[in-house]
Amino acid sequence: MARLTDQLEQIRSWRKPNHRDTSIASTILAFRKSLKKTNKQLTQILVAWDEHVPQQIHKNAIPT
Repeated sequence: MARLTDQLEQIRSWRKPNHRDTSIASTILAFRKSLKKTNKQLTQILVAWDEHVPQQIHKNAIPT
């Protein structure tokens, strides 16, 4: 009888709906990380632009 009760409990646990994380916290954290990475890359591009682009082009063009 105990075995049947254990099996019944196991079946009940399988049928329970899984509780999913419905918050957006993990999405926001991933978005923040990508923004930080993008900001760092853009800063590096601007520094390289200032260092390597000739002055004539530098005055007339802005990297975007």
